Amino acid sequence: MKSSLPGRGSYAFMNRIRAIVWAWVWVVMGLFANGTTAQAQADIRCSGANLVNWTTVTASSAVGSLTALDGTPISVTGTGSMLALGSPTSSQAAYDPYTNKANSVNLDNAAEPQVTGTGPFIYTWTFSQAVTNPFMNIFSLGNAGVKIRYTFKDGAGNPVNFTIRKTDNSQTFYASAANQLEGNEGNGTIQFQGAISTLRIEVTYLSGSTSEAFTAVTFGVRCPDVSFAPCPAPTIVDWQSNTAGQAIGTVTDNVSGNPVSVTLTGSIVNIGFPGEFNNTTNWDINSTAGERVAIDNAAEPQVTGAGPFLYTWTLSSPLRQPIFNISSLGSTSIRVRYTFFDENNEPLTFIVRKTNDWEAFRQLSGHVLEGAEGNGTIQFDGSPKQIRMQVTYITGSTAENFTSIQLVGSCPAPEPQDGINGKCNGANFAKWTNVSPNSVVGTIMDITGKGSSIVGAGSMININYTGYFNNASAYYLPTRYADRVAIDNAAEPQTSGTGPFLYTWTISNPISNLLMYVYSLGQAGKRVRYTFTDASGNPIPFTVLKTDNATNFAKVGSNQLEGEEGNGTIRFDVPVTVIRMETTYLTGNTSEFWTGLTFGVLCPEAQVQDCPTPRFAAWSTTATASQATATMPDAQGNTVNVTLKGSIINTGFPNEFANTAIWNPVQANSNRVAIDNAAEPQVTGTGPFSYSLTFSSTVKDPILNIYSLGSAGAQVKYTFTDAAGSPLQFCVRKTDSWETFHQIDGHVLIGQEGNGSIQLLGTLSDVRIGVTYLTGSTAEFYTTIQLCNNCSTPTLPPSLTINSPYNVVVNTTNPPISGTATAGASVTVNGPNGQSCVTTATAAGSWTCTSLTFTVGSQTVTAVASNTAGTSTVAIASFTVANACPNLSVGGSTTYTGGALCNTTNAGTITLTGQTGTVVKWQTSTNGGTNWTDIGNTAGLTQISFSNAQNNQQFRAVVNAGGSCADANSAPFVTLTSASACSVDCDVKPGGIVK
Repeated sequence: MKSSLPGRGSYAFMNRIRAIVWAWVWVVMGLFANGTTAQAQADIRCSGANLVNWTTVTASSAVGSLTALDGTPISVTGTGSMLALGSPTSSQAAYDPYTNKANSVNLDNAAEPQVTGTGPFIYTWTFSQAVTNPFMNIFSLGNAGVKIRYTFKDGAGNPVNFTIRKTDNSQTFYASAANQLEGNEGNGTIQFQGAISTLRIEVTYLSGSTSEAFTAVTFGVRCPDVSFAPCPAPTIVDWQSNTAGQAIGTVTDNVSGNPVSVTLTGSIVNIGFPGEFNNTTNWDINSTAGERVAIDNAAEPQVTGAGPFLYTWTLSSPLRQPIFNISSLGSTSIRVRYTFFDENNEPLTFIVRKTNDWEAFRQLSGHVLEGAEGNGTIQFDGSPKQIRMQVTYITGSTAENFTSIQLVGSCPAPEPQDGINGKCNGANFAKWTNVSPNSVVGTIMDITGKGSSIVGAGSMININYTGYFNNASAYYLPTRYADRVAIDNAAEPQTSGTGPFLYTWTISNPISNLLMYVYSLGQAGKRVRYTFTDASGNPIPFTVLKTDNATNFAKVGSNQLEGEEGNGTIRFDVPVTVIRMETTYLTGNTSEFWTGLTFGVLCPEAQVQDCPTPRFAAWSTTATASQATATMPDAQGNTVNVTLKGSIINTGFPNEFANTAIWNPVQANSNRVAIDNAAEPQVTGTGPFSYSLTFSSTVKDPILNIYSLGSAGAQVKYTFTDAAGSPLQFCVRKTDSWETFHQIDGHVLIGQEGNGSIQLLGTLSDVRIGVTYLTGSTAEFYTTIQLCNNCSTPTLPPSLTINSPYNVVVNTTNPPISGTATAGASVTVNGPNGQSCVTTATAAGSWTCTSLTFTVGSQTVTAVASNTAGTSTVAIASFTVANACPNLSVGGSTTYTGGALCNTTNAGTITLTGQTGTVVKWQTSTNGGTNWTDIGNTAGLTQISFSNAQNNQQFRAVVNAGGSCADANSAPFVTLTSASACSVDCDVKPGGIVK
């Protein structure tokens, strides 16, 4: 049974999942009247990380400062046995983020003066305001003969959990519990979970003693990670000519495959020099052949001054989410800013795909990039027809020599795209990359294409054995390619007893509808129970989607799963980031060997109806090497002539598509056409090779049954467009393996010995298929295609995304929540404390909710869309509400320094003191403060005059400290008048005294 599984063996060193640093600033050229650049601070997209700058270290304390992601300064104080300031944590292999600039603090890992014993010794780190999800870089935790444990707690003594972001050796730097880190000469980066204001580190020696020399540490905050699909076949601009003021080239459109001419105007140095961007450390898209253009970053001839200087990239047709590779932006002493705009002078936002130094290549807002000898890759949002780049010198001058830029026009986009089932076809599974005795690390992609890290803590065995989840009887959407992690179902080293033994799975971003595939839960005579709870101990409900034995794989209660050699698939019913899995032996004990697990994300499923009367094409047997013809009845029974042009092999062979488990629909005696997937005669290269499928009259929603798309060694991409190059959307009706027959981006199909049925959407007369080899070459033999129509179009549950705010910092507690959804779908947005907002997606597919209110700090919202076809997957967005009111408004006091007031005629001056903020206005009340009337033209005044006030009339100032601070009212001044305060003029005249 399980004994054939390879045992513990040697564990590979940790080769951590690359976390792509956020957000590169694309220069937006905003030509405003005053020549300045607009930077919308509400759109702070974050790039990399900020680390503590340590300024003072004594024998018992350390003091430094940290800048929060929203720019707020935070003081950091550490107490414990310190040594000195340390060097930067600059190893790329060990730290994420790493830096060659920020310093660290060297710790004694003991009480001072040095004492014997094993501890625990206490270090306390205090932040002047709570920091969300801070990270900690650690150098040399323990040494070869000394193993040290760090136990992390908050100020109240509660555990503070963390995940390991990176290490250069998972055997010497690993988690022994959710809040415990152990090391013997270990290096790495950990990231804490939640808002931290006080962090206690208990240092315990597990072996050796306090003669261990020191450990260097530092803290910081980092931006959310973004994962990108690989770019196997980038198309890079081919520069053809240049002058001092212009360069001209061409690049291939990443949608249609058509050439796009590029004209760059500005101060040009030169073009050419292929191979400059072939360093994978600096750039995400690498090429030994692609050319670049070098620019002066100035007006020409060279001038003094800081700019701005303008560069304009004009394209003959829009490019979808183009990419810039940038080399040497600024220099070590000269900091240069690029601000990006599109052809309408609107900010052109971007994201940083990669950089070798986030400090030297840094995004300031959604469309602004700064560099100081910076290198990196950025990708723009949208489909610009013009990229306007404004160059400004922040420090230094135009003596900065030049910057090289490479334009890339063909790579998968990092953001979710519109289209049927845009990023998801079936399910996406975790990819496991590193394992240690007590932890495992992997990545998983959600249905929008966004990547997350997934970290497991507990007793692990090994990873990377595929083929465990291909039993269609036991697994929902079976897969023969997904690997698994094997767990011990026990504490390690093996212990006696029945448990519970704890496993914790932590995902960096919330995921809805998360699947868990389980192989061999328990065994004969040993029944094992898994109990699922979240980080706070609340039950996580789930649904059993499939099992081959409901007795041996059974749900018990809402959050417990029991197994006795059980196999199956469960789906967690709520979005999850932390899954605590308690393993308990109901019978037997920990001699139960192992269970195989993996996680996946279930995509929305099209509702495909059976097609009782499909009308198939009959391919003529007289095909040539470049053309095949067929006739096909349309939905009304009329004959449609079909022509396929491209490299043809043959036609005929009825019944090749008879397997109903693979294709929908099927029909006996319907023949097919075989194509070469290449130009003919056979040529070398990767394509694209072009095929056209034309109809003599329009056909609605035709279906292609496809057999053997690609091969085991050749991954082939089909891109569907119309004659004008516009994308043709399709839906996958059926496949026997979504991993080998995979839809991306709505109109692109990728296969690797893949089989399935797709349905093109629309009333069509001309279909173009671009064939590109992503791996392998044209030695891939052939693909066969069967054509039919007259089947109902599959319907999908509505799509849904949350676009804003998304991984940004906002400066308001009432930000509008907006996104896209299928037109007409009902959208429900859920916020904190039971708040919800219901709206309807417009005909253009957009929606906005404005009624939700948030507090300062990290926030998460969820949204779901529904229509008659079903319910969307839950969308999740996280963002941070900045403390936009760091100093509360204070109204202050009002004083009157004049004399007594007459009840008939009076005048005086009231002065405001002790306020915090600016006077918004003054107000007065004549009914005891029940109603207040604004006094005109009093904004900004700390002193006002009055005349002829009534008795008990009140005056007050309204003060605001700025940002989103609430107004504050001053203490009111109350006028007191009397007749005795009135002056009397008397004249003595005959007959009496008169006034």
